[in-house]
Amino acid sequence: MLAHTINLWHIWTQDVDLLNKIDQVFHLIPERNFVDLNWRSIPVSCHHISHALWKIFTEFETVDGWFWNRGWEHSWLEKRTWQKELFFDREFEDIIILDPYPICGFRPQMYFGYSRWPWKNLYMPLSWKLRESLAWWLLCDRLFEQQVEQVKADIIDVLENL
Repeated sequence: MLAHTINLWHIWTQDVDLLNKIDQVFHLIPERNFVDLNWRSIPVSCHHISHALWKIFTEFETVDGWFWNRGWEHSWLEKRTWQKELFFDREFEDIIILDPYPICGFRPQMYFGYSRWPWKNLYMPLSWKLRESLAWWLLCDRLFEQQVEQVKADIIDVLENL
């Protein structure tokens, strides 16, 4: 299924192509469970997928934070870009959000014109100070990095076979 978008601003073809590619990859990567430090089984999460995709598609940046006003811990990708309005001859800096593993969806989603949304606080990034105090934050942990590398290898394998 190809992505469809409705927007008042210019959408770069390569961004929509990237969303379509990630959508294909998302449904083809193998299901995998990891083991945490307490030997509990944990499935691949939005954190694993976002960090693995960032290592492949470096034009995006991984953002860790909350979805829906600090309701759920979440990770997604962002890219700063210049948009041109269709009705006015103006350009403005904007943010494209790519949510490869959305909480309220069943397939990857990309949001254009996010800085002009009336509900801009849907995705809330963590501050560095707060990030260090959260118990779930495992990015500095070698175990998390090893898991991200395994997910990255799965994604690269799927991309090579598309």
